[in-house]
Amino acid sequence: FGSSLAPLTLGLSVAAELVPRMDAWAEFLALLERLRSNDNAVRDAAEKAYKDAQKAEPGQVLTALAQCLDPSRCTDTVVRTQAATLLRRACVQVGPDETVWTRADAAVQGQIRLGLFQAVEVEPSQQVRKILVSSIAVVASQGQAPWQELVPGAFVLAQSDNESHKEAAMRLLSELMGTTYTQEIVARRQELGTLVSTGLNAIALQPAAMDLVAEMVSNLEDDTLPALQQVLPSVETALKALATSNPSAFEEALTSLIECAQEKAVFFRPRYAEWVEMMLAFAAAKGVLEDGMRSLAFEWVGTIAESRAKALAKAVPDLPRLVLETAFAFLAEVDHDEQWASIDEDEEKDDDEGLHEAGEAKVDFFVKKLGFAQCGQVFMVLLQKYSESGRWEGKFAAAMAIRAGVEFCSDARTLDTMAALLLQLLQDPHERVRYAAGFALGQMCHDQEADFHERWHAKMVPQLLVATNDPVDRVAAMAANSLEAVISDLDEAVLAEHAKQILNVFVARLTSCTHKGTLVAIMEALGALAAGLEGSFEGHYDQLMEMLLAFVSKPDGNAKLRGKAFECISLLGFSVGRERFMAAAQSTMSAMLATPVVADDVQTECIREALERMCKILGSDFVPFLPVLLPGIIQGVSMDSAVSCASGEDENEAEDEVVLPTDNGFVKVKSGQIMEILSVVSLLNVFIKETGASFFDFVQPTAEALARILGCTDSVLNIASQVRDAVYPCWADLVLSISKAIPAKGKGAQDMVIELVQRFVDKVGGDLVKADDPEDIAPMAQGIASVLKNAGAGCLQPMQVQGICDLALSEMMKSFQRDEALKNANKQCEQVAQLPGLVEDDDASAASDPDVEEFEEQEARIGLIAILGACMKASPELFIAHVLPQVRPLMEKWFAGPKSNNPGRLLGLHIAVDFCEHIGGQHAVALWPLFMEAVFDGLKSEEADERLAAAFNIVLAAQAPEFGPQFSAHAYTALGTALQSFKPKKNDEDAQRAADNVVAALIQLCVCHPQTCPDLDLCWQTIIAKLPLKVDTEEGHKVHRKLFVEAQKPNGGNLGSMARIAQVLGYLCEVYGKSENCEEELQRDMAVAFAALPQSTLQALTAQLSAKQQNKMERIIGDAAAAQRGS
Repeated sequence: FGSSLAPLTLGLSVAAELVPRMDAWAEFLALLERLRSNDNAVRDAAEKAYKDAQKAEPGQVLTALAQCLDPSRCTDTVVRTQAATLLRRACVQVGPDETVWTRADAAVQGQIRLGLFQAVEVEPSQQVRKILVSSIAVVASQGQAPWQELVPGAFVLAQSDNESHKEAAMRLLSELMGTTYTQEIVARRQELGTLVSTGLNAIALQPAAMDLVAEMVSNLEDDTLPALQQVLPSVETALKALATSNPSAFEEALTSLIECAQEKAVFFRPRYAEWVEMMLAFAAAKGVLEDGMRSLAFEWVGTIAESRAKALAKAVPDLPRLVLETAFAFLAEVDHDEQWASIDEDEEKDDDEGLHEAGEAKVDFFVKKLGFAQCGQVFMVLLQKYSESGRWEGKFAAAMAIRAGVEFCSDARTLDTMAALLLQLLQDPHERVRYAAGFALGQMCHDQEADFHERWHAKMVPQLLVATNDPVDRVAAMAANSLEAVISDLDEAVLAEHAKQILNVFVARLTSCTHKGTLVAIMEALGALAAGLEGSFEGHYDQLMEMLLAFVSKPDGNAKLRGKAFECISLLGFSVGRERFMAAAQSTMSAMLATPVVADDVQTECIREALERMCKILGSDFVPFLPVLLPGIIQGVSMDSAVSCASGEDENEAEDEVVLPTDNGFVKVKSGQIMEILSVVSLLNVFIKETGASFFDFVQPTAEALARILGCTDSVLNIASQVRDAVYPCWADLVLSISKAIPAKGKGAQDMVIELVQRFVDKVGGDLVKADDPEDIAPMAQGIASVLKNAGAGCLQPMQVQGICDLALSEMMKSFQRDEALKNANKQCEQVAQLPGLVEDDDASAASDPDVEEFEEQEARIGLIAILGACMKASPELFIAHVLPQVRPLMEKWFAGPKSNNPGRLLGLHIAVDFCEHIGGQHAVALWPLFMEAVFDGLKSEEADERLAAAFNIVLAAQAPEFGPQFSAHAYTALGTALQSFKPKKNDEDAQRAADNVVAALIQLCVCHPQTCPDLDLCWQTIIAKLPLKVDTEEGHKVHRKLFVEAQKPNGGNLGSMARIAQVLGYLCEVYGKSENCEEELQRDMAVAFAALPQSTLQALTAQLSAKQQNKMERIIGDAAAAQRGS
């Protein structure tokens, strides 16, 4: 290359509005200056002129920018930086539109390519050289024909004696890694190796060399790793040198190495021990390295552990101690802040950010990743060391470490030690320690099971109540938050013991405190108390409701405080029921309607949550509020302003806006408005579902609003897929509300159901045919299934049902084909450990776990299976005649496959559920041999979804008399084994739901087939102990109705004895008044039934109940008497 930039012809035409007295070059420089102006008007005009020139004369604009890169002609580094940046931006391809580069002719492009290399040679500024190198890489990515001189040119630069040329060469080769030029670069292996070696050993070149190594590791094939691993010692030496000589380059290198660890953690494996020692030494270098760099060094260790925990622990046997010592040290690096106590977290953000936050995150990460069994002993030793350090920072670290790690501890003695320490720290002289202790106590209560609360509530509640009066408001607010966590997990009877004491403190604080954070926290805790005492809160209701209505009656009050007061009011209403709450609901609604709706506003969000809860409380009685509420809500269901056309990627963006390319050009997406629409659709869905048939008069305008969303262009719907997916269940609930209205509204309602079903199936079915992304297919399929199920029989013509079934089966086969193609593509990755020269990786087995794509495909298939189930319900005869012959061989194939890692088994179990539920009768019984063995196998599956589907099959099948002699004995054994083998954790909702359905299945067996039970008393004891169901509340309502109906039969039906009748009725008394467990209709029926019992029978029954159950019985009879007086 030449030693200086060859002159290029400018030839830039000057637009008419430009000053004619100036030559083109001077005017172009002036234009660049105006583009840098701080005056918005000047800059906007310059941007317009620049864009016009790009469109009119792209080649001449590029040439002018290239001219600015000549340091001999343009001495100002700012201008050269600007020109290099604009040149790069002009070449970047975003979306389908042509770029300035692609519109220029080939001759200009050739000149620019040459000019960029020449500019790199002579450019004195390292910053500008970096931009130029990036520009070369961008240009290289444009066009069909490869840039023949590119790679040779890079290596010519590499062979130069000039270090700036070598640096530029390494940065360019880094940029080209992972592109079509990679193989050409790798083919020059010897030159590349020499360049890397030279770079790692020259201080000025080390940053670029480190970046090149990281890019090579991330982008080259795995069989090159053994050769690359030879540079690890040199990389270590270079990194240590950068730490002292070039902090910014050191930070950049750490970032690259973290990315490298994410992509190819196994690259570091031969020297895991040395690298962990080095990185933790960097992390410990307080006062030598900046905190951000120390945090990055620790992050590298965590990144390796994320994917290679076993191999890392094997290479570094003392890993738990090393990482936890570093994490605790980070936690203790918290600075004293005179302003800390005065910050109200409810009104301003605490900018107290530092290494202690990174330390807390790493305690959480490593304890979870390595397991408390491996970390527990070290953790507890460090806990003692820091809590007894005598320094407030150490005690703070101990409390926050408990908060981070307690979720993963299940040992009762260890938990008790932690709880005792936190209660001790809650009384510490330093406010930061008291705050941290309260914070950790709240987390502990959220994470732990009921037995922990039983052991500690008597100590925790009084001490936290004292702490809510802490002289430091911020500590008091945290204590109230922690108290809310305790309250939320206490049993009603236990909570009742503390209720008076809690309420006295809360009322006093609400009337005397002015600190917003404390008031908000107390209202949240008060709401939790009301929810926990549902049905027994009446004695506290009037005083609290009066106080809360006073809060919301002041429209100029603190917005979040008013919002939380609205939430609390709705929770109080939830606790006392619709009749008692109705008067307050009117006042609350008036205050809500007087409050302006503001997007992304805490008060608006709280009001919406309160509205949802009020609608659930009032049910059909909420309908009088709808004429006022719905117009504004429906108006908010519009995509017009949320997604709009944009002129291009450079269009100005507001804080919550982003410009995205689509097949039809650029669109601007307002993320805040998207979230607002989602909130509105969610609220609308609650109104529809909870008011049921009473929503009928509002169906038409609601359907039109939802249809406008579904009618948006494909590009808009793809971008706003969250909104689209939220509309599907909302439409299904609309169909259900009309279906419920058919008995009262007649043919008009029936016609409306058919119309809505047809509109939805036509639109979404068409979208499903076009979709090829399982993330889109799954919600579309579930939406069609829900709409059809809610419409019921007769909503479609037989040919339509058959067509939809054919579509579902076809799409399912396509999904399996995509899955198979994905597995074939991943085979090479699964064989990495077997490649010559690679060390066997203990973590390689992790590759066999289902990845994200496989999970998404399975979700799509489950949705398609749901369509088949809906078609069974819509037309069972047609399904048996035309669809079952296609489905049966699929089920046989799926069930004949392996019992684990077989996605087909779950699909078959879902179809079996639909057979039992929608086909029923002798047709379903005849199909039992097809799937019943798989059902029993499913109860033993490690997958919670399979256990759930298997258990629900038994719930349905056991209702048939034929089930008893054929399968009930086996079912008792299988269900008992499942209950013993799988103990779901509190936070594992899927496992809890599966366990709920196992209990429901056992109840169904005991009620329908007690004669084959091996130990009926033990089964019923197990059932009562497992009730109420924890997650599946819908099935819980069915179970409670089932038990009540059986108990009402002569001699208790299949309950079999007076003792068992008392046991069941006593349990039903316990859940009475809790809407989550006991529906309003069942509560009314229970009250009527108990009130009708002869006095002698009632006394005999009551004598067998616990004191708690007797109190509930009195309340039930009192409710019955009150209802009778009211009528």
